[in-house]
Amino acid sequence: MSGPVFRTTRWRTGYRVDEVDDFLADVLPRVTDRPDPALAERIVQARFATVHFGAGYDMGDVDTYLDELVRRAGGPPTSGA
Repeated sequence: MSGPVFRTTRWRTGYRVDEVDDFLADVLPRVTDRPDPALAERIVQARFATVHFGAGYDMGDVDTYLDELVRRAGGPPTSGA
């Protein structure tokens, strides 16, 4: 699975790039199409610091991508967190 490309923010709130990148570097190699409830829960529980008026990842893009990872890991559908 290749890594995502997220839009970046500058003048609105976004997730810290380094935190998202570090989390995905750890999680992506573990995501398969086999159910892994513990991994799905880890993804659901992920939280990232935010940045204001600086470069950050678009929060909606990241959240949508994490929802897809949860689905691939066999977790329950999320409700647009």
